[in-house]
Amino acid sequence: MALLERPVQDIYGKILPAEAKAALETGHWSDDAALKLVCGDALTADNYLLTKQWLLGLPSCATLYQSPYTPRYWEGTQSERANVPFYTLATAVNSLVPTIMSGLFADAPPFLVQPRPGTREQVARAIGELEAYQLEDIGFREEIRLGATNVVLSGTGIWKWGWETFTKARKMYQRKKPPLVIKNPLSGAGLPDVKIHDTDEIEEVVVDEYIDRPFFEHIPSLSHVLVSPTLNVPDIRKSKYVIHKLYLTWDELDKLRDRPGYKIPPRQELLDLFFPPKEPVEQNAAEMTNRNPMWDARADARWEDDTADPFAQPLEVMERWDNETCIVVLQKKLVIANDDNPYGVIPFLSCGWWDVPEAFYGLGLGKTIGSEQRLQQGITNLWLDNAAL
Repeated sequence: MALLERPVQDIYGKILPAEAKAALETGHWSDDAALKLVCGDALTADNYLLTKQWLLGLPSCATLYQSPYTPRYWEGTQSERANVPFYTLATAVNSLVPTIMSGLFADAPPFLVQPRPGTREQVARAIGELEAYQLEDIGFREEIRLGATNVVLSGTGIWKWGWETFTKARKMYQRKKPPLVIKNPLSGAGLPDVKIHDTDEIEEVVVDEYIDRPFFEHIPSLSHVLVSPTLNVPDIRKSKYVIHKLYLTWDELDKLRDRPGYKIPPRQELLDLFFPPKEPVEQNAAEMTNRNPMWDARADARWEDDTADPFAQPLEVMERWDNETCIVVLQKKLVIANDDNPYGVIPFLSCGWWDVPEAFYGLGLGKTIGSEQRLQQGITNLWLDNAAL
């Protein structure tokens, strides 16, 4: 069956007893059952968020943080009323985050590796230098800062970690001709040979650089990650499952061909998703709420087409993680990965500002002092209007 022709009932249908029995016997879900599992869990978690209206209230926190200026006019006139913006929330957030960062990263590197008995001091120092370089290479400090801003403002911050391997092209420059080597007659005395370059011509060489490193990234929006509705503690690792919604381009999907466990469709079949009739990307209601293009400084939603290049337009990918498996679904139609979880744990971390009993999501300053900013701004502008009258 063609990828674009899969009926909707196959996506959200219930897992059959035979499919569950086969999963017990083999230790893996079949691709059809895995597709139902991911799409069904995503639908359940999405409905939970929409029913609770919790995430739908977070855009108002972003609005208060930006405190935009919106013209207000006296009724029947073109005379502006008072509308002085207040930045009570932004001031509080940007006062707390630097304090948090200075406490976490007081030194460089932010940790000390101490050798245990039997380990030499030079080995511990080498390990510490390697880890410090890797943290700097992946932008660990900046990811913590961005996530901490979400924690203070929204009440909950989520990070994703893991290991990545890929190959990238790197440009290097070298002399066009190798040097002429003249043997040193006194080489036995430890003197090096003489190298003479007879030309200064330089050429560009492209080499493949193999990258094998950890990664650590913050999740910009809480609506990008779905957790089990029964999760009642602020630790995301204790969720039954976690679904991460990604929006990948052609190049990003094509790079997954070399990753173990992935089954990317042939290029011609993949092209059908990028060119007309193009498969639409489902929009997330939580990300669409309260986005005013006139003053909202936030970027457009991730599913938006922001370029004329068809290969740079996004397709929805959902990763479902639990402690045993990792299932990846493309456009809610095709399973492109169905394998064991290589980490053995859910590769996400979370942090809350003010914990709410029996809840995963916490209270941030947007909800706790946002009303105070509204009160200050409303009373001030009301007094200014009265003074103008």
